[in-house]
Amino acid sequence: MVSLTQLLQHKLQHKLQHRLRHKHLVPVWLLLYLSFLSGMMLGTTVGMAERMATGAVNSAQPVANSVSPVAAPAAAPAVAASPVAASPAVTPADSGELAASQTVQAAEATPDFSGIDPTWIHIPAIEVNTHVIQLGLNADGTLQVPEDFARAGWWMGGARPGEPGAAVVVGHFDSTSGPAAFYRLRELQPGDEIQIMDPTEQAVRFKVERLQQVPKDAFPTDAVYGKTPEPTLRLITCAGRFDYRTRHYQDNLIVFASFINKVVKE
Repeated sequence: MVSLTQLLQHKLQHKLQHRLRHKHLVPVWLLLYLSFLSGMMLGTTVGMAERMATGAVNSAQPVANSVSPVAAPAAAPAVAASPVAASPAVTPADSGELAASQTVQAAEATPDFSGIDPTWIHIPAIEVNTHVIQLGLNADGTLQVPEDFARAGWWMGGARPGEPGAAVVVGHFDSTSGPAAFYRLRELQPGDEIQIMDPTEQAVRFKVERLQQVPKDAFPTDAVYGKTPEPTLRLITCAGRFDYRTRHYQDNLIVFASFINKVVKE
């Protein structure tokens, strides 16, 4: 779109050229006016160019908080400098922990080898006190693991705690947010006690015999899941080096525990 100023300038220039062709003298006032108009237009053009350049620069600057931070890659499993208790911060009132004031009766003459349906595990030495859920097998035949990292899981295909055979309880070592249910399992020592409880507050007591760390591709299936004439307990978690490619630990830590007795609340 042609502005009025541009139209006037064009007309004056045409008149100037006409005078020059016909050898007419150009009045001084006309020369001054043309110079004035040229200066005005040059200033306007420069000003517009500056404003356009400034606008281009400003538009290139990011708007504050307009872009959310890019999510960082998932953190590698946390390894605390000192062990952290993996049990929930709040212990439910009905946890079934064997309190000093609780009256119990332990079978001594004839061991009670009837099993219980586990719902709770308590390991005083490492301050584990958490729920136990039931686990089956995955489609590929591997043992399921708890979805909740703060809970342990009992394999339903094995023995019930307290009956002859190996009862198997598994739990996570850690998660991307920190320690999980069996994070401190590696601290157990032979002789430490493990208590498995059911909803009626019956408890089966075991004592740690030994710990064994093995590569997952050399897992001692018979030693863990094989039949035993008396009640036994196996606790399993992850251990060893963390493989960043597969996002899994390369080893398993296995706790072998033997039967002490069964405790029934009166």
